[in-house]
Amino acid sequence: AATYGPRDQPTVDVNLLGVQADRYPAVGFWRGDFADQPIQRLLAPLRTPEAPPLDLGNADQLEVDLGVEDLRVDGPVFLFAEVRGPTDKVSQVRLGRLTRSAEIRPLRAGLDPARIGPGPYRLQRLSVVRGLGLISPVTTRLVLDTVRAHRPGGWTKVDGFDDPKRWYSSNFGDYTPEDSLTVVAGDDGKALQVDISAPGTAYALGLAHASMPRFLPAVVTPELLRQTSARLGQVIPMRGSIGGLIDILPVAVTRVLPGTRGGSPAAMVDLDELLFIASRDTTNQVAANQVWTTGDAAGAAALRRLSQRHVGVASPVSAAERAAVLGHQAPSLALLLLLVGAAAGAVLATVGVMLHLYLTGRRRAFELAVLEAFGADHRSLWGPVLVEQGALVGYGVLCGGAIGLLVALVALPAVPQFVDNPEVPPPIYTPDWPSLAAALGLALLLVMGGLAVVVAALVRRARPALLREEEL
Repeated sequence: AATYGPRDQPTVDVNLLGVQADRYPAVGFWRGDFADQPIQRLLAPLRTPEAPPLDLGNADQLEVDLGVEDLRVDGPVFLFAEVRGPTDKVSQVRLGRLTRSAEIRPLRAGLDPARIGPGPYRLQRLSVVRGLGLISPVTTRLVLDTVRAHRPGGWTKVDGFDDPKRWYSSNFGDYTPEDSLTVVAGDDGKALQVDISAPGTAYALGLAHASMPRFLPAVVTPELLRQTSARLGQVIPMRGSIGGLIDILPVAVTRVLPGTRGGSPAAMVDLDELLFIASRDTTNQVAANQVWTTGDAAGAAALRRLSQRHVGVASPVSAAERAAVLGHQAPSLALLLLLVGAAAGAVLATVGVMLHLYLTGRRRAFELAVLEAFGADHRSLWGPVLVEQGALVGYGVLCGGAIGLLVALVALPAVPQFVDNPEVPPPIYTPDWPSLAAALGLALLLVMGGLAVVVAALVRRARPALLREEEL
């Protein structure tokens, strides 16, 4: 989570939540009344790229063929490639120094698995970087002809590199004129021509691939749209409270987002894309307030990826520790008392029926023995007893359960579920009806089982021999 605000409204604070959009529906807290559509459909636009990734495969080297038709700068500048591995680890690979030359020539660099991790890899950015300590305007025209990846079988051309629709400039309104991308003829078919004229204050020069978003898709609250006077599909420029620029693109609206105060401006974005966009600006400082992971190797790997991106995690807390804390709070106590009361009611009903049958058992056994002596079959003997005792038990359980639920509905609003009682959305105090129905059904089965055992014992005693015992 991070705090940002619209650039033209410095007094507005926006909670920006980063989640794994593909996993959050399975592990995150969500209620059906938060939005008018399911959470899966709500988060789908957060992970829908504009273009497929520029796949390098399991390459061990990367080559970019380019010409530098114009270069005006007061010092050395270099071309870097940003390469991303399957574990989301990102590495800046230095391809070489740029020198003015109309001739297309290759710039080549190795891909070290020790730095990036094992492949497959994908290319997601080409950057023009000034030399250390150099602050100078940069004017250049680059002709990017071909990108090749070296695999065990040899060099292969990376398809889709020369399509300008799959690239966008790293200039996000920091300077004018905007960088231009056009298609020209190269030595190996089409080539991509990039014209850059950036002042010394510009920090990001080059190209970014459209497989990573230019603007950050976000699920936003109505309060954010209201305070920024924006609408769906309209980019909202944001500035961090400690510096850094991020532009979000609202794609869906939800009434409230977990982890934020009700009615406050907030936005939920994909965590990987948030970190990618935040890394464009060196003034962005990313910190994780809360990171929820599974307790297995996948969760440990997620924490390692955050550390590799220089995201500080202050105090990990396990789910067992959190569950122990929640188990001592008021809602857990209320549910425990509710379950204990239901179980106690079922036990008392069963014990009451057994006690009743025991106290009246000899008289009922004598009555059943008389009926059997007059030729009544066992079905006729079982039927009345089961109907009588079943009605007694059913009446007790149903009335007791109804009274218990009524008492719970009256008492639950007084049980604090949150430290700060939210107004939007209001807490839901209605019971979990399916769970309660299942518990009631189980209690009835247990009671009816005990009733069947007692009735069976009573019928077994009801034999004509019992009449002779009475005469004696």
